[in-house]
Amino acid sequence: MQDKKQESILKTTMPKTTHVNKVLVSVIVAAVVLLIAVAIVSALGRAPQKVAKTHQATQNLTTAVSSVVTALPQNYQDVDKIKQYQPKDKTSKISPEVQQEMAILQQQQQALEQRLAELSARPSQSSAQDDEKMQQAKNSGLFFPGSAPPTPQYSYTSDASNNTSTGKNDNTDKTDSSFHNTPYNQQNMQSQKIDFLKADEKDSSIYDPHILQRPESPYEVQAGTLLPAELITGVNTSLPGDVVAQIKENIYDSVTGRFLLIPKGSKLLGQYDSQVSYGQQRTLLAFTRIIRPDGSSILLNKLSGADMMGQSGIEGDVNNHWMRVIGAATLSTILSMGTGVAADNAANQNALYPNTAQKAALGAADSISQTGEDLTNNAMNIQPTITIPAGYEFNVIVNKDIILAPYQQENMS
Repeated sequence: MQDKKQESILKTTMPKTTHVNKVLVSVIVAAVVLLIAVAIVSALGRAPQKVAKTHQATQNLTTAVSSVVTALPQNYQDVDKIKQYQPKDKTSKISPEVQQEMAILQQQQQALEQRLAELSARPSQSSAQDDEKMQQAKNSGLFFPGSAPPTPQYSYTSDASNNTSTGKNDNTDKTDSSFHNTPYNQQNMQSQKIDFLKADEKDSSIYDPHILQRPESPYEVQAGTLLPAELITGVNTSLPGDVVAQIKENIYDSVTGRFLLIPKGSKLLGQYDSQVSYGQQRTLLAFTRIIRPDGSSILLNKLSGADMMGQSGIEGDVNNHWMRVIGAATLSTILSMGTGVAADNAANQNALYPNTAQKAALGAADSISQTGEDLTNNAMNIQPTITIPAGYEFNVIVNKDIILAPYQQENMS
């Protein structure tokens, strides 16, 4: 009995199989294929008819326009056709004021024709000048984009001659202004470099007018002294601002080196230059005041900061904002592609007579494309940012003699 019960428990009922109606499936597949074939045939059959209708309409329009154009006068000698488009009674419709202005214009036309006849009959007097200009053009060099433009020539001679001896006549002034306004010069600041090397025209003497000077005080820090310092505040040229530094070493008088004038720990106050041009990696520092630990201070004549090698300015980390430029360029490209496709579709639907919706689509496409260009231009115009961390070590160059009272040693304790 137990064996029979176990066999009845282990045996399970087999699932019933489901049969697919092959005939029904075949009928459905045939119907779908037939519908697709009918849709393809109807689509291919309508396209030529539509193209033929469009071609016929274009031919009719061309024929109508050509007939109207053919009926117009061909030239000013076709008097008969011109008279057809003129009012029969011209004088009755033209006011006296207009007739008077027409008479004045006719007189001016006759005067101009007479003047042109006189000029054409007069022999040419500028052939020599033309030959000289042609020779200069042949001898001139080629100017390619990215190369330096020709530098204007200056002549520096004695002051006993005329104004041309100084190199500042009217022609050189015009040349200077045109040279300074070139894109190459504006980007690379070549005019400032030329002005820096230009000779001083006010003094033509070969002798130095200055005489030997003795120190006015034994407590002097003379020009050319380097003041070792380090930044207390960081620098970020995104905005203009002030900078604070601290003297690292004791500074003694320049003549004897016995008197302590600027003790270690004195503070330097100044500003940094936030104007950064493309490719610039250094920023300028100018210090205008020193405050000693005892509270005494003195104003300075914009002492400039330099690195440990004495090079002007301080080098920092430069951020050219390339991610903004690339992002703006990518967005501009995406907008231009999308608007270009939309404009092309709108233009191809009816190129001869676009409707209001097509005109609106074309206008929107132009506006979006212009917006993308503006975004790219604004990103390109962002100036680089230079950052310098606090604790940066540098030197301050003294450009004029500084007289200070000696700093007492006991004040430092």
